[in-house]
Amino acid sequence: MIGGGGNTSSSYASTAAETRQGRRGPLSPLASRPSRRKQKVYVLPVSYPKHEQSEHKHFILDGIQRSQKLELTKDPRDTDAVWVVNAGRCPCDTFRKEFRNRIGNVTMLTKTTTRSKYGDESIRTNSSSITSSSIQHALSSSLRRRIPSVFLRGHHDHQDNSGNNASPLIAPWSIIIMDWTDEGVLLEDYRPCLEEIFDTFGGSNKNTFVATRTILRGRYVYSNEAGETRVEYGEPINYSQELSILKHHPERHDSSSPNKSAEGKNKTLVVPLFTGHVQPIRYGIRSDLVNKINSLMKKQEVNEVDIVKKVRNGDAIHFWSIGSGKNWYGKFRSAVSQTMRDFAGVIVPTKWNITTEEIGARKKTGRNSVADEYATALLNYKIVVVAQRDNWEGHYRLMEAMAGGALVLTDPMHPLPRGIEDRSHVIVYNNMTELKDYLKYYLENDEERLAIAKHGYIAAMSNHRSWNIMENVVFGDWSKSYSA
Repeated sequence: MIGGGGNTSSSYASTAAETRQGRRGPLSPLASRPSRRKQKVYVLPVSYPKHEQSEHKHFILDGIQRSQKLELTKDPRDTDAVWVVNAGRCPCDTFRKEFRNRIGNVTMLTKTTTRSKYGDESIRTNSSSITSSSIQHALSSSLRRRIPSVFLRGHHDHQDNSGNNASPLIAPWSIIIMDWTDEGVLLEDYRPCLEEIFDTFGGSNKNTFVATRTILRGRYVYSNEAGETRVEYGEPINYSQELSILKHHPERHDSSSPNKSAEGKNKTLVVPLFTGHVQPIRYGIRSDLVNKINSLMKKQEVNEVDIVKKVRNGDAIHFWSIGSGKNWYGKFRSAVSQTMRDFAGVIVPTKWNITTEEIGARKKTGRNSVADEYATALLNYKIVVVAQRDNWEGHYRLMEAMAGGALVLTDPMHPLPRGIEDRSHVIVYNNMTELKDYLKYYLENDEERLAIAKHGYIAAMSNHRSWNIMENVVFGDWSKSYSA
């Protein structure tokens, strides 16, 4: 049967090796940890309607629960926990409430250096309690000025009115913000949250990590002069610049320093509100789909090693009816279905068994349950064709099709899921002509089709289960990810 929970390697061999040896990459949410100890993860939102959980249930919660390296905690004040925030399900106001409650009872340690008139120094440590009201007052003032607040600057010296240097010590913790939404919420909706984390952690971005599906801006579908449906993919979003602030830093050089501003007092730096590196996230393989496929395979008495080579009566399928979802950005998908119908009719009409229709439920129902007929179709067709929506990239069906053992034809993604390569694990078609050519070629060349399908199946099942996604997010080296 298809593999069970949490017993495969991490997304990358290097990441798994680093984790076992207690090391981390140059840029990671975690310092080294004992190899026998599970890493605690606190997830926001804490609760969400079950019939709307989608990726929150399938990848975040399921990934942590099935992982042998992660452990879900319900305690927001657990100092050993990493926070994972599902930005699309946890509004910024909800996050800020939880964030302020976490630090609301933290004791502030302030080291005050006093210099006498003779030049001698003495250091006194004071303690005081941070309250939610004081945090809110300080942050509201700080955010208006766009510089770190006075008493929350954990990593920078501050000279108060008396000439003493105050350096408050608040231990920051790793916060990973994941944006699974179709069109992104980071740039507008979540900027206030990133600003508050930045200020609270003393003007530091070293503990804030950002992952998102939305890597490009401006994707749209159009028809050229010949009436062919084309896609303009858009341009990369520069998150490190668009999610940044202008920070005024005291100039410590002499008057001849080239970095001094016109006033000769400060220099202005553009500082990202997070690490500056963005992880692209892609949907993985749902565990409930794997369970459904296992059940069907058992009934058919097919072993796991036979899933790719099993008898498949259908030739190719695209799970989309022409004209479906006109108001849901489905023009490109309809064009793909029309192309496949044309292909089936151009060659001998009865030669190819081509299907272009929706099977099973869509939207919330389809994302939270698996229909028998959908899983059966994944196992019954030699080729599964998938396509993005008109205005964004990313969908469940790519990995689901690979988990079913079929050869997958997909339009371009920027980037493809981790470790998935064109012509090794999937076939990428760039236009409708290529789609028809690839359909014909791989339906007539079984050996090549099966070889790529097998590689795709192994890659998907080894590296794209829910726990692979979450382990890579928590333990992975973010400096090697997409950097805007």
